[in-house]
Amino acid sequence: MKAATADDDAAASRPLFGGDWLSHHASSIPPRGGGGGNTSTRLELEDDATEEAAAKRRRLSTLTFILAPMLISIALLFLSSALVPSAVGLGGTFIQTASREFDTMGYVNVSWSAPGWGEGDYIGVYCPPDSKDWEIVDWITVDGKRGWTLVGPLPNYRASYAFRYVRNRDGRALARTGVVEPGTGYDEPTSLRLSFGRISTQVMLQWVSGSSDTPIVIYGTDLETVREGTPDVQTQTGYSTTYAASDMCEAPANMTGPIHYRHPGWIHRVYVDVAPDRRYYYRVGSASHDATEEVRSFLSPLKDGQRARSKDDRTSFFVYGDLDLARQQDRSTTTIARIASDIAAAPDGRYAAIIHIGDLGYACGRGYAWDQFGQMIQEVSQSTPYMVGLGNHEYAHASGGFKPVGGNYGSESNGECGVPYMHRYATPMQGANPLGTQPPYWYSFRSGRTAHIVISTEHDFTPGSEMYAWLESELDSVDRAATPWLFVYGHRPMYCSEDYPADYKVTLMIRGALEPLLARYGVDAYFSGHYHAYERTCRVFQGRCFDGDRGTLHIMVGTGGMDVDTAGYYNKSWSIAAVQTYGYSRVHVHNDSVATIEFMQNHDSAVLDSVTLVSNHQWRIEEPAASPQSLQ
Repeated sequence: MKAATADDDAAASRPLFGGDWLSHHASSIPPRGGGGGNTSTRLELEDDATEEAAAKRRRLSTLTFILAPMLISIALLFLSSALVPSAVGLGGTFIQTASREFDTMGYVNVSWSAPGWGEGDYIGVYCPPDSKDWEIVDWITVDGKRGWTLVGPLPNYRASYAFRYVRNRDGRALARTGVVEPGTGYDEPTSLRLSFGRISTQVMLQWVSGSSDTPIVIYGTDLETVREGTPDVQTQTGYSTTYAASDMCEAPANMTGPIHYRHPGWIHRVYVDVAPDRRYYYRVGSASHDATEEVRSFLSPLKDGQRARSKDDRTSFFVYGDLDLARQQDRSTTTIARIASDIAAAPDGRYAAIIHIGDLGYACGRGYAWDQFGQMIQEVSQSTPYMVGLGNHEYAHASGGFKPVGGNYGSESNGECGVPYMHRYATPMQGANPLGTQPPYWYSFRSGRTAHIVISTEHDFTPGSEMYAWLESELDSVDRAATPWLFVYGHRPMYCSEDYPADYKVTLMIRGALEPLLARYGVDAYFSGHYHAYERTCRVFQGRCFDGDRGTLHIMVGTGGMDVDTAGYYNKSWSIAAVQTYGYSRVHVHNDSVATIEFMQNHDSAVLDSVTLVSNHQWRIEEPAASPQSLQ
């Protein structure tokens, strides 16, 4: 996301989602009965009714008088076993849930009655239940004096929930429900994520739970063997880590409470050895307890230079940035749903990776949002390697970090300074150590005929810096015979023509420092986000377009779900395609010399932009780093 504005401080005092996370608005209870108008039904006695008929009616009345209380008692007993207890609150306000438990990322039916209803009143979501009235993790507005609504999806925060009817004019809770618990308990594995491992014949499985027990993965290539846990099934244990409020750099991220720092649970990592290009099934859990019954699967990565066994041996992957957690139509959850559909439609589900280049869930010091993000993306991250890059909303902080002169680097992480990111999204180079010796903010991986290098534009990228030296060494180590396609990823772009002067100045800084290095090693494409828009350049170097297969293609795709930009554009000759809408990129490497890059629009799954790259990967441009003032 772009640099902070004056509005950001005001936004920090509001709940993270503003009701966006909850997809169902409250509905008023419909009128009882059917039909309409003034139609009524009367039962009239016939003139010739007999005394016997009257006696029958008297007996029926007596029987009804006896049975009615019994039936009512039975009904109340049934309801009391399902409904969460709730007392009538202030002004006769009443709120109640229809169940005592919920499924992770499921919904709870909440009903209310509020004689004093006012515009903007809302149902607040509280976790834990004893939170203060203002410590809501989400809310949904109500539109009448009585009604019901489905509240959710509700992540498993390893804690109880409760709901309150809150008066908008003063933020006071008028009534509250009893406690609602996650039906699968606090130790349920959540936020499952598959990642590339330290070597090409290894993957890492990562998840979060409330248990610190030694994590275990049960896995194999036979579904029934894994499901039944037979003696010949493969098992592998791992290690667990967590982080404390004191690990954060500053407030509000280090403030303990329901909103900011709350215990993140235990983050488990297990490295699993696999044969390449095989379907594996797996279950996760802990060594002292049975693994979960749910069996998941993934397709293991290709080795360096390997071609897939399937007839269609292309290597495909997704790229986007700036996802957020928004549930409105076409936004964050739509991005995940569209990608899930693409994976399901692919031959054998073959997508090599999902590469999320910074600004993940926009937690920004709100600890609970990390669980929401992990559980939102689990639909795809549990089966396809989900590789991430560091954005300013994960790292930028006031008390330190990279602050280049003339740059607009601020404090958008609200004190997190990368701590939740590095624990929850381990990189292949971190190894078995929870933090490892390699800084977790830049890393590389290989898949088939493609090499991928992820850098951090939140750290010093200038010649002579630690990351610059690492990047140069990494580029030099790529075997272009085995992996001819070379892609680099960073959150901030080198090229963007949107009319944001401060951000544009930073693009020139990054371009001046890193573009000559990319050109010296013939990098095919550089992907970025940060701006909430899509833009594609020509094959370019220092602002000049090149014909043929020379020059690096730049793709900016910060369109995952955070509010799209509305700024105008500078007139730049290197800008070929630009659009401000929600979506993501698909990259298809067809063979050693041809690749296609598409931009998919979330609204209708239309391909809004497509470019075909043809290259023998032999081109190089040898020029020194340039000053930002010399670039355009």
